[in-house]
Amino acid sequence: RGECDGLAGNSAGLERAKRLLADRRKLDMLLAAVADEQCKHRAACQSFGLAEAASTNAIETARAIEGAWSGEQAALLAADLQRNAPCPVCGSHEHPQPARPGAGLPDAAERSTARENESSARAARDELRECVTRLGANLENLQQQEGALTAELGENAGFPVAELEQRCAALQHDAGRLVTLREELAAKEVAHIAQQQILLEREECSRGCS
Repeated sequence: RGECDGLAGNSAGLERAKRLLADRRKLDMLLAAVADEQCKHRAACQSFGLAEAASTNAIETARAIEGAWSGEQAALLAADLQRNAPCPVCGSHEHPQPARPGAGLPDAAERSTARENESSARAARDELRECVTRLGANLENLQQQEGALTAELGENAGFPVAELEQRCAALQHDAGRLVTLREELAAKEVAHIAQQQILLEREECSRGCS
C-alpha cells in the first residue's frame, strides 16, 4: 500500500507533463512554420522586385513606342505643310520648326505587342504584390502565436521535447503500475472479506452444534 500511495502522487505530475509536452510540440511546429513562411515571404519579395523592374521596363518601352508613333505622325503632317498655308493642327501660317521624321514609324503590330507586354507585366507585378502582402500577414500572425506561447511557457520554452517524452513515458508507466496495484489490493481485500465470512460462518456453526 505504501508503493500505491507513492505512485498516486504522480498522477498530477503526469497531467502537467502531458500539457507541457503538448505545448512544446506546438511551439516547435510554430517555429518551423515561421521559418517556412519567412522563406516564402523572402522569395516572394525577390520575385516582386523583379516583376516591378520588368513592369517599369515594359511601361517605358510602350511609352517610347507610342512617342515614336506620335512623332512620326507629326512628321507626316509637317511634310505636307505649305509656305504661308495654315497648319492643319494649330492653324498657324508660320512653321519655324516643323517635325522631322525619325527612325521609322512603328507599325500596328509593334504597338499592340508593346501594350500587351505592358498589361501583362502590370498584372504580374500586382499579383506578386498581393502575394507579398498575404504572406506578410500570415508571417505576422504566426510570429504573434509563437511569441505568445513562448512567453506562456517561460523557462520551459527551451525544454527538450525528447526529455519530456521520456518523462511522460515514465509517469505513464507509473500510472499503469498504480492501476495494477489497486486492482491487486482490491482483489486481496475481497479475498480477505470472503475468508472472514467463512470463518464467521464456521464459528457460528460450531456454537450451534455445541
